[in-house]
Amino acid sequence: LVADAVRSAAEHGLDVDGVVRIDDSFADGTVNLAEEGGASMLLLAWGGPRFASDYVFGAEIDVIGERSPIPAAAVRIVRPWTRVVVALGRPGAAWQRDDAGLVLAIARRLSRAGTEDLVITTGDVDLVPSTMAGAPGVEVVTDASRRATAIDDVGPEDLVLVPAYVVHDLAPMSGWRIARALADANVAVVGGPRRLVVARGSRRRPVSVSLG
Repeated sequence: LVADAVRSAAEHGLDVDGVVRIDDSFADGTVNLAEEGGASMLLLAWGGPRFASDYVFGAEIDVIGERSPIPAAAVRIVRPWTRVVVALGRPGAAWQRDDAGLVLAIARRLSRAGTEDLVITTGDVDLVPSTMAGAPGVEVVTDASRRATAIDDVGPEDLVLVPAYVVHDLAPMSGWRIARALADANVAVVGGPRRLVVARGSRRRPVSVSLG
C-alpha cells in the first residue's frame, strides 16, 4: 500500500517519503510522526460521514484531531472532482473564524490547481476576501434558504469542504440527513490544532458506572 501511494504521488510530480511505523497505537504513531517530521498539516484517510454510529461510539480520527498540534483534515476522496463546495456556516468565536480561513485557503489552493468552479456558502460574507469572491468561477451564497438546501445540490463530481465546528454543532437529525446526502460524495472536514472532530457527540473516554 505504501509503495503504491508513493508511486502514484510521484507520477503527479510530488516528492514523497513512504514510511512504515510501529507505535503504541495509530493515533500515537500519527501524532508522533507529524511532530518529528515538522509537518504543517495532517491529512487523514476517512471512511466518510456515518453520524449514526460515530455519534454513539466516537471515531479514532477525533482522538488524533484533539491531540494534533497542527491543522488536520479528515478526507474521503471517491473520484476526481470538477467543483469545490465550501460550507462555512456562521462562525462566532475567533478560533472558528481562524478555521474558516483555513478552509478557504485550502479551497483557494485547489482552485489554483485547476478546479474551475468554487461555491462558498456562509452566513458571514466578510469571511470571504474580496479578491476571492470576485474571482472567475467563484460563487458566494449568503441567502439563508439557499444555504439550508445547498447540501441537496451536491453531486458526485463535487468536493465538499467544511470546517469541523460545523460538524460538531450539528443536531443528530441534521447530521444523519447530511450523511445520507454525502454518502457518495468527496468530503473533507478541516480543523485547526486540536480541533478536528468528525463524530459530533462522541464519548472519547469509557463511561464509568457506579454500582454502589
